[in-house]
Amino acid sequence: MRFSPILGIFGHRQVGKSTFTSSVTDSYYTLDDRETRERLKADPKRFLLTCGTAPIVIDECQVEPDLFPALKEHVRIHKKPGQFVLTGSVRFTSRKA
Repeated sequence: MRFSPILGIFGHRQVGKSTFTSSVTDSYYTLDDRETRERLKADPKRFLLTCGTAPIVIDECQVEPDLFPALKEHVRIHKKPGQFVLTGSVRFTSRKA
């Protein structure tokens, strides 16, 4: 996290990713929550700007593909390390979407 704006943590279900990441920040969002997912889908750029203080954890990030272009643009503009931690239970590259 000292070198990159985004850190990815992914692996099998039920191994403690959510438990660990939710314990290290006050800015924890899970896309398992329908309301959070809908806010992100409605305006990804605004969602990222209003998330709170870093590190911002976005759990189960793979369920919302629109997140990734918004993150890419956000970190292009805001070049600070340690901004986001993304977690997921599947390999991001293995999803067709």
